[in-house]
Amino acid sequence: FYSRAFEKMFQQCLELPSQSRHSICFPLLCTHFMSCTHELCPEERHHIGDRSLSLCNMFLDEMAKQARNLITDICTEQCTLSDQLSA
Repeated sequence: FYSRAFEKMFQQCLELPSQSRHSICFPLLCTHFMSCTHELCPEERHHIGDRSLSLCNMFLDEMAKQARNLITDICTEQCTLSDQLSA
């Protein structure tokens, strides 16, 4: 129900290096959203399921981008160090 605040908290979690290790909690929380539905409101189940799946995919994509950037930075640094040793 509060997806904007949830997304903002995720971005803040990724920005802080000490907190980024906890970023996996956000996609895991999305799996619990379906248990928030009630039998008396079946029309909400599909909407909440779609929204939680899209949030989960967005979180995983952002985490993959962060990992890719980090690995690229490490590889660049290793290449620089290798060039310095060979020179």
